[in-house]
Amino acid sequence: YFVSHNWSVSRARKMLALYVHFNMTFAAVGSFLISMAIMLGVHYCGGPLTGYKYPLGSGHWEGVLCQLTFCPAFLLCLLSGSDFARMFRTQQKTVFLDRLCIDQFDQDLKQEGILRLGAFIKNSREMIVLYTDVYVQRVWTIYEVAA
Repeated sequence: YFVSHNWSVSRARKMLALYVHFNMTFAAVGSFLISMAIMLGVHYCGGPLTGYKYPLGSGHWEGVLCQLTFCPAFLLCLLSGSDFARMFRTQQKTVFLDRLCIDQFDQDLKQEGILRLGAFIKNSREMIVLYTDVYVQRVWTIYEVAA
């Protein structure tokens, strides 16, 4: 994957966009399964405070706990989806992000990396565009998309 982006966007926003791109499905399914497991556990094992086993349809702990756990479970899955993929040895994704892959300190290496940017784009299977309002106003980002 080649990530085309505008350097004026904060690092946190770029990372969040990449987490959403790569881990959204895992986060949605994972948080749903976690919430369902909690709901079934509460329903069949009783309320968390009283230990009372609610008859079918009469308790509300299931809904409350599902609502309280869904968002934290979603965020956990969203931010750790790549780690789970690595643990279970699923297909690894290679991402080219220029700020990380092109040397930013040694000017000779930086120039060499810039000159080979077209080769990086050509050898990438997909391009991810982190679009912003100023994205199309920058010549460099237009060059990346055109390549």
